[in-house]
Amino acid sequence: MVTVVIIGVCLVMALRVFSFCAAAVSEAYCSTYAVNILQEKLDEVEEEIIMAGGAVVSYTSEDVERGGRTFTVTMEITNWESPIVEPTEETEAEVETEGAEETEIVSMTLCEAVFVAEWGPSNKRKNIKVKTMFPAKTEMVNEYDI
Repeated sequence: MVTVVIIGVCLVMALRVFSFCAAAVSEAYCSTYAVNILQEKLDEVEEEIIMAGGAVVSYTSEDVERGGRTFTVTMEITNWESPIVEPTEETEAEVETEGAEETEIVSMTLCEAVFVAEWGPSNKRKNIKVKTMFPAKTEMVNEYDI
């Protein structure tokens, strides 16, 4: 009788450990899927930005199905302004164009892109966030298209 009780207690503890390990493996799979989805979205957006000549302010959200799980992927691109560094003469570059009589001041403007993948039940949502910077789409300011 004592042996049966000891085996029963050991089985209950083993089931708890097994349940904990199964939850950890599931979380690792979800994290891996989320990172892969974010990498694909980042590559896709980067290609679009290169083809368009720069990033524009935008927001998108979509649900992606992977491995039997649903991930909500959001992307937000906003204009970025440096909170610390003020533009100075040192951060601006002077560019002379061939045949142009004037010197043009060119400064780089950037956009901040935030990619987020979320998954899980509404009371225990998990997420992975990636932030990066892209050059902003700018208008050409002179007749030489430089």
